[in-house]
Amino acid sequence: MKKLSLFVISILMLTCVSFTANAQKFVIKAGVTSSQQDIRKADFQSIKDYTSFQVGIGYQTRSVAGFSVQPELVFNKKGSKLDNVNWELSYLQVPVNIQWGPDLLIVRPFVQATPFVGYCLSNKLNGSGNQHISETTKELASKLEYGIALGAGVELFDLVQFTAKYAWNFGKVAAGSEYVNNVKEIGNKPHSLEFTLGVKF
Repeated sequence: MKKLSLFVISILMLTCVSFTANAQKFVIKAGVTSSQQDIRKADFQSIKDYTSFQVGIGYQTRSVAGFSVQPELVFNKKGSKLDNVNWELSYLQVPVNIQWGPDLLIVRPFVQATPFVGYCLSNKLNGSGNQHISETTKELASKLEYGIALGAGVELFDLVQFTAKYAWNFGKVAAGSEYVNNVKEIGNKPHSLEFTLGVKF
């Protein structure tokens, strides 16, 4: 897993360095994130998706043979609803969208793969009835996240960009099973469905 983490980080760094000089347009984006922590075999009556928001900035390189690269810096708020408790985690992420799609003049549909890394800025619980959740969340939580997302989108008039993607986090939110009481198997690798709208300039 450490080798995979270093591999993902290396991809991000090399991609950003390689394409900075060819940046074509900047992008301001915002959207919705629906996420869940995927905690298995836990003593909860319900584990539901948590819906929140994300905002970010980035730039898009010139298209070469239909390929372009769009590195970004994104604030992304994720979490999960555990019974009556909202488990909220905020991340500063560096995703790199590797896109391919034909330029049809006024419209450009595309597919994309997005390796990403992120750093947890906050980790908190909101709500009542949190007897199943340890109060030591900040101490036991992992700060680094890394993974990949797959998705598709469309650009209109080389100005507006709409994207939908599904993201898998390869790391765990917490390092130990004591993070959540009564969890026999902690498989809390977050996954999320994300919809964003961007404006290029």
